[in-house]
Amino acid sequence: KWGTPVMVVVIVVCLGFAGFNGWRWYKHRQTAKASAAYSQLQQAILTHNDKNIKSLSEGLMDQYGSTVFGPLAAFAAARSAMDSGDEKTAEEKLRWVVEKSGREEFEAVARVRLAGLLLDEKKADEALKLLQAFKPKSDAEKSIVNDRLGDVYQALGRTDDAKKAWTEALA
Repeated sequence: KWGTPVMVVVIVVCLGFAGFNGWRWYKHRQTAKASAAYSQLQQAILTHNDKNIKSLSEGLMDQYGSTVFGPLAAFAAARSAMDSGDEKTAEEKLRWVVEKSGREEFEAVARVRLAGLLLDEKKADEALKLLQAFKPKSDAEKSIVNDRLGDVYQALGRTDDAKKAWTEALA
């Protein structure tokens, strides 16, 4: 009488367990592939191979953007682009971290670096909007954001606001 319902429940539980383990295996495999690609990216950065830096970072951002290696690749590519004098590419990579990476732990650093880039390009108003749109969750994030906000306010000629932001950063 209860054979069929019990068998269905057992089969559903087994399929759920198999699916869960399959998903964990897939995520682990993706992370391992991303790690290998990131290692290659680091080697390309050491040898200043701009072509490989570009292709590897874009591949990591596109294929493995949900892993920790996507944003790390974007940061590395942005740094390499800045060293090469390519501010536009650096800005694109940092904007990707802010807008598309989905990794909140990197957002504050990306916003601060991007705001610095915008300041260098004399776009203080845009840098101010970028930083004010962010709501820091930790004291460390508040500190680095307020420090950069002070720089932005100083560039805008708002000395009192700059002093206040720097004081908050130190606190």
